[in-house]
Amino acid sequence: MARYFFDLLNGDGFVEDCDGRDLPDIAAVHREVAAIVVDLATDEIKGVDPFLARVTVRDDQGSVVLTATMSFQVE
Repeated sequence: MARYFFDLLNGDGFVEDCDGRDLPDIAAVHREVAAIVVDLATDEIKGVDPFLARVTVRDDQGSVVLTATMSFQVE
């Protein structure tokens, strides 16, 4: 298993994941990012305010392995 770190950038600023999570493969990383994005949508989107969030995943060497971006805006 490898350790992955899930950093968050949203309207509240940047939060660096200093603990990380041990996951078996990149598919598990994708599932974890999807769960994080669902939590963000549930907690942050109020239905009228624009919202932008980015989750950047680093491996234990500090290399970015993927980035997920979520945005919401009613027009």
